[in-house]
Amino acid sequence: MASNLYPPYLYKQELDGSYSFLSDEEIHYTITFKQNSITDPDDNLSPYIVDFSFEAGNYNLSEKRKFDRRIKATIVSILQDFFQQNPDFAIWYVCDSMDRKTRGKSRSILFERWYQEEGKDILEKYDFELIEEDLDLEIYASLLVKKYNLLIEDMLRAIQEGISEQTNKL
Repeated sequence: MASNLYPPYLYKQELDGSYSFLSDEEIHYTITFKQNSITDPDDNLSPYIVDFSFEAGNYNLSEKRKFDRRIKATIVSILQDFFQQNPDFAIWYVCDSMDRKTRGKSRSILFERWYQEEGKDILEKYDFELIEEDLDLEIYASLLVKKYNLLIEDMLRAIQEGISEQTNKL
């Protein structure tokens, strides 16, 4: 899954289960996997769907930075580790526009490209979109699972129900 052309940064798993690494430009990245808030009616899938997020702790959006391919290699490597340790799990990640109008769509496009380059042979990706123009809100989300995951149909049903429930609250 991870390319050897650009080796990942050294990363470590923290006591809370998150991962962290420092880029060459001294930007500190944190990657987390947390229990997903979507619950299925039977409550059988909750442990198997985890939220994935990452952030650059000391990154200033106004500063121009060079593109760093090792960041992608590191995130892909961490995802690879996660699926090796948890082959029946699914990762749910959300790209929203809350911090900037086009940011959610841009992140979604970036993750799609990474999936096409690194993951499509071993993972399946299911995309979801919620656009609420009245609220000026765009949410792009995806579910990543290993191919042939026997729980996928139930996971997709739970995600759809969770999205419907959240949409009704807006």
